[in-house]
Amino acid sequence: MYSSLHHGGSPSDSEASSFASDPPSDSLGVLGGDGHAVGDALALFPPSTSLSSRYHSILLRAKLSARQRSPSPWNTGPKDKTPPLPWLQQEHNHNAKSPHSHDTSPASSSSSSMIQLEDREEDELGMSSPGPSTTNWLEEPDVSSRSVLKTRRARSHAEADRALRWAASVKTDDWDTWEASWRQGAFRREARGRKQSRLAAEPQALTTPSRQSDDLESIRKILGTLRVSQQQEEEALKNDFNKRSEQLWFDIEQTIRKAEDDTRKAAEAEAERLRSMRLKQIEQERIAEETRRKEQQRVEEERRAEERTREEKRQKEQEQLEQKHKEEQQARVEKEAQERKSVAFSNAKKDYEHWKASMEDIKKNVLPAVSSNPTWKKQCFDAKRRITPKISQLTNSREEVVRIAILEVLNAAKGTGAKDIYIWILNHLSKCLIRQAEQEVAVNQSAAFPLAQVVSWLLLEDHVELGTVLMSRLVKKCCWCLPYLPLPSPGQDDQSYLKQIGRKDREESQNNYVSRMCGIFAFYMAVLQTKPTSPPSSFAIGAAPAVERIPEHFRSFALWRWQAQSLQPPLVHQSLTPNLWSTFFDIAGATAQRLYGRQAAKVWLLLFTEGIRAKRAKWSTCEDATAATARLTLLLEQWQREGSFKEAKGSQMGP
Repeated sequence: MYSSLHHGGSPSDSEASSFASDPPSDSLGVLGGDGHAVGDALALFPPSTSLSSRYHSILLRAKLSARQRSPSPWNTGPKDKTPPLPWLQQEHNHNAKSPHSHDTSPASSSSSSMIQLEDREEDELGMSSPGPSTTNWLEEPDVSSRSVLKTRRARSHAEADRALRWAASVKTDDWDTWEASWRQGAFRREARGRKQSRLAAEPQALTTPSRQSDDLESIRKILGTLRVSQQQEEEALKNDFNKRSEQLWFDIEQTIRKAEDDTRKAAEAEAERLRSMRLKQIEQERIAEETRRKEQQRVEEERRAEERTREEKRQKEQEQLEQKHKEEQQARVEKEAQERKSVAFSNAKKDYEHWKASMEDIKKNVLPAVSSNPTWKKQCFDAKRRITPKISQLTNSREEVVRIAILEVLNAAKGTGAKDIYIWILNHLSKCLIRQAEQEVAVNQSAAFPLAQVVSWLLLEDHVELGTVLMSRLVKKCCWCLPYLPLPSPGQDDQSYLKQIGRKDREESQNNYVSRMCGIFAFYMAVLQTKPTSPPSSFAIGAAPAVERIPEHFRSFALWRWQAQSLQPPLVHQSLTPNLWSTFFDIAGATAQRLYGRQAAKVWLLLFTEGIRAKRAKWSTCEDATAATARLTLLLEQWQREGSFKEAKGSQMGP
């Protein structure tokens, strides 16, 4: 790097750094062999001055000193008479005497150093102002030296400006700005004065080795003083910056704390306001709730008082109704008792007692006798297996009735000579017929006619005992066929009485009970309206039917008796009666009209006008009989319009 400077070059920052860490030996020799002089010289420049510029100035000084010590063709004197470095001595003296030497601020140091650097560069290149000089070895600078000088001056001025701007950026108030401007002008005037003094004293200055050592020592002292001053100033700046920073953060914290206090106070005030509003709202709600509760209590008390009054009134009315009902019931019982003494009711009761006793005889005598005899039991069960499926296969066709061949089973049982076997089989046949009526006829009334035809033919085939057994079982399952309604016996429980009038049990619904009773009653009416015809047996073909074999209770005379008794108590008071009348008209209405003509019309007109329209029949006002009464009314109105009832569907047997 030294060679580049010696030839007029400018070192780079990297070369300057290497020079600072390991300066060349010739420069150390020039500076008195002390490498610390270079570091001391560097301290003269502010931090904003580039490293290459600072080393460039130091090396220029070293080069001038070396030239003065080296022999020159223009200077043939001895070495000990080589003039010393007058500019170093003058600079030292001037700094010692200058009133501004105590100012070690970055701006002043930078300006002074740059002015000195310009002066020394002019001296080095021979461009200083004219005057007497004893250094005849300096040559007149050429054009290239001038361009180099201009470049270096421009760079030095730029670096000085940057140093001034850096120093100005540290100060922030107007006093610092004015002081920096004043110092800059003072430094420039001082630099010009130094330059003139140096030029005036330079021709007379001669250097010696001892003087050079003194100069270097002076430089070291000056550099040390400057370093200490710079450190003190930096420390002062740092302390001032720290104080300002602490004050700034203190102000910031105070502002934040004040803002937090204001926010907290505002939040507390808002919370207090909301709390007071909430308390007021709670109080208002409590008052409203208390008012509402009192109002509800008042309304509830009024409602309870009204309910008590209404309940007392209802109880009184209920008691009056019950008393009236008891009186009416007592009167009705007494009236029924009187009416039961009539001939018709007496006959119905006798008939009921007769058929009931007949059923009891079968139950007590016939059934145990068959059960105790294995042979009879086997014969009875064989007949049972043959009869049961055939009854369910009956259709309204002569050919189908003949094909079923129930007659063969009965003839075989009658031919055994054992009456108990024969009665047991007839009882089972009656059960099958009534069961079929309960299940199928209740749904389809036309299914009653083939069952009635089987009964009629079996009676005409001389199985007269079937009439007794079948009627006994009909009365047991449906007492309405007589018609008769038995009264409960003394000490009889409800379950047994319900079974006596045809109910299965207490849980059976009214609709199911009415349906079963109407199915059995339809089967009985179908038997009564069936016209006797020749049975399908071979020996009876072409012969007149033996109608005398048909018992009285299965003849058409029973149709008139049933109509007459159903208009008398107790049937006139029962809710099932209108259902039975409707079934009567559906199954046997046309037959009854054909047999009894005007007499039947009188009975039906009495039923329609007095029983339904005048509501003299108790069932006409009964809620359970509303639908049945309406249907019966439609049938009677149709009869009045048309003058007759239509033949029941399926009443005529097919081939």
